[in-house]
Amino acid sequence: MRCTIVHEFDNGDGSVAKRVEVMRLDRPIDDQTSADVGLSLSEGLSLLNCVQQKFVVGQIERLCASRRFCVDCGVPVVCKIIIARS
Repeated sequence: MRCTIVHEFDNGDGSVAKRVEVMRLDRPIDDQTSADVGLSLSEGLSLLNCVQQKFVVGQIERLCASRRFCVDCGVPVVCKIIIARS
């Protein structure tokens, strides 16, 4: 049995903006016991870590994209920090 966990980002209107595969789990179908049901602790922690990483990257991408234009007039924002060196 194979399970693919996918993280979808949408634009708020239901349209998919980005789809990222987070993790794929493969389980043998033969010789399963009741102990094999569900995720192991290491798989659960790995899944949480992967979701957190993809989620943060997605948030940062959206934040950076929203800051490219002035919210008041819509003009592209050019930001350069000029520091005088002595």
